[in-house]
Amino acid sequence: MLNHRSFWKHLALNTFPHLMNRISAIFNKKNYLAHMIKSLNTATLTGAFALMSTLGFAQTEGIQPDLLNIHINQSTSKAELTQIQQDMKALNIGFRYDLVEWSNSELQSIRFAVRLPDGTMRNNVYETIESDTDIWIRLEGSGNDRIFCAGSDCE
Repeated sequence: MLNHRSFWKHLALNTFPHLMNRISAIFNKKNYLAHMIKSLNTATLTGAFALMSTLGFAQTEGIQPDLLNIHINQSTSKAELTQIQQDMKALNIGFRYDLVEWSNSELQSIRFAVRLPDGTMRNNVYETIESDTDIWIRLEGSGNDRIFCAGSDCE
């Protein structure tokens, strides 16, 4: 018959065997150094990822529920477009793009649509993007005072 302590030990060993193996390995002096090095490597990678996430991309000045200030131009990369899409999705703002072409790592064309949570939508097509082409996606305020525009005429 299991007493109170042995019940919990039995439950832990059978339910979380991988955790119990890791805990016992920590106390084994032979593997202690290996686990410390692995933990240090993991912490270093996590810190580097957090730093990169904090720095973000230079082209997105702000993405907040009632504030968008995004600049797309010829130097915008595929990774930046993907990050913009993910950031906007987190705020329930749709950003879809296609017909994208790059030449020598420069954006040449794009078609995109931005859809706000209330259903308001803006579409744009740029068949040719020159070095002086600036495309903005801006949202400021809420309600009747809201300003929402997307495109080159967005000032």
